[in-house]
Amino acid sequence: MNDVLQTWVISLSGYREINSVIIPVLAEASWIVDGKKFPYARFDVEEIEYDRLFRF
Repeated sequence: MNDVLQTWVISLSGYREINSVIIPVLAEASWIVDGKKFPYARFDVEEIEYDRLFRF
């Protein structure tokens, strides 16, 4: 097996105001292999909380 690190990118779009903050609500994660983009995950933000106090 020939293990080679590949570049990956995240494309953000669909900016919307949620809780008085404008954020991207659509994201797509892709590998770049031989100059071609191969998406492997898509995200759609429906709600978000900021500065929530809790222990890790």
